[in-house]
Amino acid sequence: MKKITFILAAFILGLISIVSANNIEVAAGMDGIKNAYDTASPGDVIVLTTSGGEYLEPGKLYIQKDISIVAAEGLEEKPQIINYLDNTFFKVDSGSVTLKGVVLQGYYDADGNDTTDTVIKFGVSVKITDSTKTHVKVKILDCIFNNFVSVKKAKGIYVSSGSVASVDSLIIRNTIFRGISQYAMYLRKGYKTVDGVRVPINDASLKGAARYFELSNCLFDNYGYVAPGFGVLFESWEDSLVTTNYPTATPEDYLPTVKVDHCTFVNFIKTGLRFQNSADITVKNSIFAYADTTGGGVAVHVLDLGNNGSVNSTVHNVLYWVDDNGGPWVDPLYADTVWSETILADTDPMFADTINYALKEGSPGKNAGDDGKDLGFLGDITTAIENESITAVPQTYSLEQNYPNPFNPTTTIKYNVPETENVKISVYNVLGQEVAVLLNKKVNAGNHTIEFKVAELSSGVYIYRMEAGSFTSYKKMIIMK
Repeated sequence: MKKITFILAAFILGLISIVSANNIEVAAGMDGIKNAYDTASPGDVIVLTTSGGEYLEPGKLYIQKDISIVAAEGLEEKPQIINYLDNTFFKVDSGSVTLKGVVLQGYYDADGNDTTDTVIKFGVSVKITDSTKTHVKVKILDCIFNNFVSVKKAKGIYVSSGSVASVDSLIIRNTIFRGISQYAMYLRKGYKTVDGVRVPINDASLKGAARYFELSNCLFDNYGYVAPGFGVLFESWEDSLVTTNYPTATPEDYLPTVKVDHCTFVNFIKTGLRFQNSADITVKNSIFAYADTTGGGVAVHVLDLGNNGSVNSTVHNVLYWVDDNGGPWVDPLYADTVWSETILADTDPMFADTINYALKEGSPGKNAGDDGKDLGFLGDITTAIENESITAVPQTYSLEQNYPNPFNPTTTIKYNVPETENVKISVYNVLGQEVAVLLNKKVNAGNHTIEFKVAELSSGVYIYRMEAGSFTSYKKMIIMK
């Protein structure tokens, strides 16, 4: 019997090695990322191992399975991804994607000389073509989008109006957008036209561009010089159109959540941030400076076309400034209905440099955030991402080894969730039978622990499994009575 149990345990552990995420290491060169993606399983991580290396890719990479593309830890310089045959780096369809620690390089050199035959139009373009794919998540962490100077109106991140489902979550942290010719981000709602009126495609697209949108510690520099130019344009639905076509829909069904914190927008034409009909908006601790007011400069524009209740939105601890030679802002904080407080109007931020736009000592933005930090982008993104890793909110899903192990009668299991998600943790015996469910509910983002106290279970090897969205992970534990 012991021999059979051992064989079954080995079989289950063999399955674990198949379904758990694998790291696929890729050195700089041609077509390496595409080749790795083609052979990867859903959930795998493609690790770019060459410091400052040029990863030359042959065209857009269609994301149709969950994948992460990250820089290896400890690199001195970020790997550069360069597309030499197409105008788009990544085309997201039915899979989630995480990019971390990489540069999407539109032009080869720092002088803006086009040494390729391709002019980049999109960094990450999202068009979901299957309305059942409501789980798609996009994460951009510690990255640089650099020099997308297409005269065809380049966009760093684009969500297509033809997308048949809202992106589940779009999270951008510690990232720089520099030299994007039109929109750093153009996040459109998916729609169809009925009798000349744009309406939601289906109930999966009611949240507009994304159900949850977060922008944290980002720098937007020199964008929008091909009109109309926006840092971020985020679209969602006015309630009158939703309720006419979906009478049973409630605001929770169609109003997304938007959070912008510690961002700097400099050297732009037209608008820093524009939100259409999103009721739950928070913009704080941010700076808007050096706008070309001849283009109608607006720092934050909250437009409520459908009486969605933008009164619940807040813009606070914000500084805006043109310069000594520029004209006044055109409605610098324009909103149909928005509550604003702690605004430093027409105030020189006193930047110490034009790379990270840090603040000089004596700047009115020093320590002026609601968290006691400086307003705007907090500087070096590598440092920022390291600091973030020690905060309460993890970057990725993970399931840790239980402790103690072996154990009797109690052990503790730690697990990490980067966003609110339904989490199930189950225990299986070596026959693959579920013998206990430790957790099955929606939990908030953060680091969590759960205690497992054995009762009727006998001594032996067991497998515990965590499921959260598209994430699945297994670990082995041993009960020894």
